[in-house]
Amino acid sequence: MTDRTGGVDVIDGLDWDLIADRYWDRRPVLIRLPGGPSAHPFRPDDVFRSAVAATVANAAGEIPKHVRFAVDRDLKSRPDGWLPLAEDDSLDGYATRLAERLDGRRYSLTVQAFHAFHHPLWRRERTFYDGAFRRFGLPLSSAITTMFHGNYEHTQIGAHKDRFASFMFALQGRKVMRFWPEQPWTEAVTSVLDYERHLPGSFAVEVHAGEMLYWPSSHYHVGESALDDTPATSVNVGLPREFTRAAFEVAEYLTDPTPESMLSEEMETAGLPPLAGPAWAPPEDAEGSSPVGRLPAALDQAVDFFRSGANEEAAREWVATLSLRRWTAGGFFPAPPPAPHRSLIDAVAVGLPADEPVRWQDIGAVRIVAACGHTTRTRLSAEALARLLAALRTPDRALRVGSLLDELPPPAREDGRRLLEDLAGFHALSVTGD
Repeated sequence: MTDRTGGVDVIDGLDWDLIADRYWDRRPVLIRLPGGPSAHPFRPDDVFRSAVAATVANAAGEIPKHVRFAVDRDLKSRPDGWLPLAEDDSLDGYATRLAERLDGRRYSLTVQAFHAFHHPLWRRERTFYDGAFRRFGLPLSSAITTMFHGNYEHTQIGAHKDRFASFMFALQGRKVMRFWPEQPWTEAVTSVLDYERHLPGSFAVEVHAGEMLYWPSSHYHVGESALDDTPATSVNVGLPREFTRAAFEVAEYLTDPTPESMLSEEMETAGLPPLAGPAWAPPEDAEGSSPVGRLPAALDQAVDFFRSGANEEAAREWVATLSLRRWTAGGFFPAPPPAPHRSLIDAVAVGLPADEPVRWQDIGAVRIVAACGHTTRTRLSAEALARLLAALRTPDRALRVGSLLDELPPPAREDGRRLLEDLAGFHALSVTGD
């Protein structure tokens, strides 16, 4: 059942087929999720933990590139107590601490690549969008996740357009999205911070906790806060829809992205090795001869780098590695980092959830195994690997590591233990006991 509210349809329940048939790449729709706020993937406690992990200062002691914090329109470059801390205990605690310091001024916190820092949030997000990717296909480059928090007047970038189909989840407070179906300005700019004169051609949608708002990449938009000073929190998920060049995908192939490299202004070269020599050709010598046929050191290094990537055997292995990571990440990469290594003794019980994909592929003599967006190698035979994974999926119960390894030939048992330890580090396995 649908009803009309301010020109935007409102539907009850999440139906990816209905979204695809009526709204995808066409127009916004507001979705009331069954079960309210508990039905969407972004639980307040996980959002807070992700925010704390994502906003740690970089090596230079500065706010990292994927984080933006501003007081009114003053964008900060150093943490200086502005960012969430574990001792805040919650986003409400963080907001209370800032309110005491700001004395009525407004603030905004934006965290990009938000799925890459806390595994429980990432896993629920991947599960939630599994139905969407089964309907629309898996995006070539990663979906994006962005957290917005604060009592700001409007988002820091102003009115703009993205290359992503967007889904906004309201967590706390009142969130308003303002839209223009077409570009409302004629100036040669990509965003407008002061957009008041364009309000007559816009429409706005207010989103409450437990609701999800979708809009297509064709719509210009800006996020606004409510009229009061109460901080609001929302998380946006963007699925890439507009591709004008393959630079992003080539960069990902060359470097395997991190949150920092994904948001680098030099995306196409982020992660490439630093220059090992001068970027100048040497001058002619005293006899007037130049080193024709030899590249300057910097170019020679670049050629070697790309030549190594073009090596057929190395390229096949790297393509397989990236493919396995992408499929097991379910459209959201980079995945959160693995947990520190933990030795698994025989008495420990482990289990593999039925909906946790583990994929593997042979590339020559190399057997690559992937789960949760990460990969490892194993010397287990294909038969032993298949037997171990099948045993892990025993319904409704975990098995002792010792029992699992007893199913393998004795020479393969330590390789099996190492694989279990890697999968546990990836967060693919449940682990109980000492």
